[in-house]
Amino acid sequence: MIFWLLVLVVLMGCGRIPVATDPDAEVPGGRIAFIGGGDEFNFQLYVMWSDGSGLKTILPDVDPRSDFSGQSWSPDGRRLVFASNLGGNANYDIYSMDLDGGQLTKIVSDSGGDFAPSWSPNGQQIAFQAKRSAETGWDIYVVNVDGSDEKNITHSVEDEEVVSWSPDGTQLVCQVGEIGGTSIYVMDRDGKNRRMVVAGGGRVAHETPSWSPDGRRIAFASNLHQVQQSVNMVASAEYEIYTVAVDGSDLRRVTYVSDALHAARWPTWDPSGTTLAFELSEVSPVAVETYWYIATVNLDGLNFKKVPMTRQGRVPRWAPN
Repeated sequence: MIFWLLVLVVLMGCGRIPVATDPDAEVPGGRIAFIGGGDEFNFQLYVMWSDGSGLKTILPDVDPRSDFSGQSWSPDGRRLVFASNLGGNANYDIYSMDLDGGQLTKIVSDSGGDFAPSWSPNGQQIAFQAKRSAETGWDIYVVNVDGSDEKNITHSVEDEEVVSWSPDGTQLVCQVGEIGGTSIYVMDRDGKNRRMVVAGGGRVAHETPSWSPDGRRIAFASNLHQVQQSVNMVASAEYEIYTVAVDGSDLRRVTYVSDALHAARWPTWDPSGTTLAFELSEVSPVAVETYWYIATVNLDGLNFKKVPMTRQGRVPRWAPN
């Protein structure tokens, strides 16, 4: 369940990420926002250029009890929307703010918990997942950026999570819990005409979908290869990054980095649609400890590399411009 992956970001401690100099010295490739380690059990939001330079902390003086999760860029690249328990309480709400931490605005407030917001391409709405009822579990909601007109667009007994907008703003993609796994579904922006793109279930998990800038493909993390190769699943699924055409055809495996100690998750597209960034977890067999990095790779699987200065970096999100 992606909810528990998000909770792990809150519960597991990690080391401080150094802040690089000249954060405004623009470089080719654009910016990436990600979650990184703060003080012990505290996680922060960071922004850097795609080569790892210009690293800076968002809201560096925030309450140390606060954590962040599930960030998304505004269409103009000037603001971030994210989930946070600002103030250190147990409940997560949806906020937006400038890259310097200014104009902090609460968009959604509810005791059920709100996660994984995604900013619409026209800049007018936010899609996110929330659990308002124990009977329906996680549903996808859409709300105006000023917090008005919140709507549950799925109303399903299944768990719909990690939503992402199509570039033209007419559709949404999300992962849906199936028996023993998760599938990828696409729906209209109002939740209608839902259809399966990639089938999961039966120990197959397809997760964290992300729409390509041209709207033709969807990137996601999957353990499909692991299920095919072994009857006995390991405790930690060996996720790789895949892409698929929006109609469900032309499934392609992009990365070949997973094993018992590594897993690739949370893909995000660069503005040109030729490169993916993703979260790479690495278990140290000596320290029995997990480390996270941000890595990038071309769509053909070539030019894989870890981004410098992102140890303990998680859930990357590439700016749209």
